[in-house]
Amino acid sequence: MNQRWKRECGSVVTEASIVLPLFIITTYLIINFVNIFSLHNKVQFSINAVAHEMASCLYLDSALHIHQTVDQISSDGDEYTEPIDTTSDDIMECLESVQNLKNDTNTMVSQVANPDLSKQGFDDIKSQTDQVKQDVNDTKEKAQTAVDDVKNLAENPKETAIGAGFIGVDALIYLVRSGGGSLAAQTLIGQYLSDEYLRVHGVKDGLSGLSFSESSIFNDEDSRMVDIVVKYDVSLKFFKLVLGVDEPKMTVVQRVTIPAWLDGDRQPLPSQ
Repeated sequence: MNQRWKRECGSVVTEASIVLPLFIITTYLIINFVNIFSLHNKVQFSINAVAHEMASCLYLDSALHIHQTVDQISSDGDEYTEPIDTTSDDIMECLESVQNLKNDTNTMVSQVANPDLSKQGFDDIKSQTDQVKQDVNDTKEKAQTAVDDVKNLAENPKETAIGAGFIGVDALIYLVRSGGGSLAAQTLIGQYLSDEYLRVHGVKDGLSGLSFSESSIFNDEDSRMVDIVVKYDVSLKFFKLVLGVDEPKMTVVQRVTIPAWLDGDRQPLPSQ
């Protein structure tokens, strides 16, 4: 009886020594994931509040007609920038055709240098040769189109210069809107998230660890949206203890996109 009891006790101790560590690890994992989930929800709520605050503040941009003026400048430049955009697209298509021709030619050369003497092998070589011929014709056609576009730009230097100017203005507007969106989001987020909260939940550097570099205002096709994108790293200290990984982390990206408060939906009122 005594020996049986000792065997049972030994069995319980052995099972406990195996199960207890697994139980502790599982519990700690759950706690970490709950922490990340809680942090994610808090950040999502905060950037959503920031986006709505920015959207309401941007009504002033519309009330002062700044937004309409910028849109008009971009619209006025379409006539001049379209030939430049078309030329750029055609040149890129030509370069892509050249790359396809190079790749297909290398494949054909490899097939000829190491021929497969079966019927299928000869069929493959013939098929590849036909593809190279097609690539040559395609490249010649697209190259001619690109050359014609460049000649057209050169024959109209005044319009080309004006178009280049509008492209520069559009690029500047894009940078201002991107930088303005990032700066505004970085400034306002402190009202909804505390540095201490972020550090406790594993965000390295707290508030300064939140990156809003991809945020922007009015950079969508219709120039209406507030787009807030935040990226940050969450420390996973538990995995360092278990796996021995140095400074393990998980990169989290969250986003909110809402329309700004502008001049209505820009649709004409229904006739009475």
